[in-house]
Amino acid sequence: MRNSVLLLALAAAVLVGVAGMAGATHVFRDVPHTSVHAPGIHWADEHGIIEGFGDGTFQPRATILRDQVASMLHRYDRHVDRKIAAALADVEPERDALEPLPPFSRSSVILDPDGVHVPKPVYVADTPDLRQQGLMGVEELPQEAGMLFMFPDDRTGGFWMRDTLIPLSIAFLAEDGTVLAILDMDPCEADPCPVHDPGVAYRAALEVNQGRFADLGLGEPGWRVAIPATLGPGT
Repeated sequence: MRNSVLLLALAAAVLVGVAGMAGATHVFRDVPHTSVHAPGIHWADEHGIIEGFGDGTFQPRATILRDQVASMLHRYDRHVDRKIAAALADVEPERDALEPLPPFSRSSVILDPDGVHVPKPVYVADTPDLRQQGLMGVEELPQEAGMLFMFPDDRTGGFWMRDTLIPLSIAFLAEDGTVLAILDMDPCEADPCPVHDPGVAYRAALEVNQGRFADLGLGEPGWRVAIPATLGPGT
């Protein structure tokens, strides 16, 4: 997702080159301009690839070859990955300040690293037993904290709130951290409890205090969660 605008910009530039050198101008309309796409636009503009206009259109500044497209996309990926790695290192003190919750380990993630960029310390549930336990019986979750559920492969189905005492919001994540769905979940004393199913396959999930995503302006899916590569995929 983070490269979608840049791909469009570079693809348009390639079209100019393919069309020949007759001075043809190719102007195209951008996909909806959100915080997720903004970094790609700014990066391409700073590197002289495109020029943006106030009406939402963009125009390549020069003819560009297909191999240059691949090279520039690779440079952008490395640029973003370095920034995220550095940002995750910067939030390690917040992880260490989070009260231990045995048997869970602690880590940190970044909500929407391409936009609002909110660091969040998390408890990690990355084994079947830990995922089953989750936040059951926990009376209070710090406002800035969350619980990250990691799976070894894509999963379907949902979460329930049996023996969970606090209302939660849950974001279901794709393998690259893109948020696919967000649901609110309330404590349940019924038997059986309802299952909160996102209706999509997902690789991870992040639980926070209910309404926290919306409070941060992240109440709708489409943004990303940056997860440290050191966490691994779960078992």
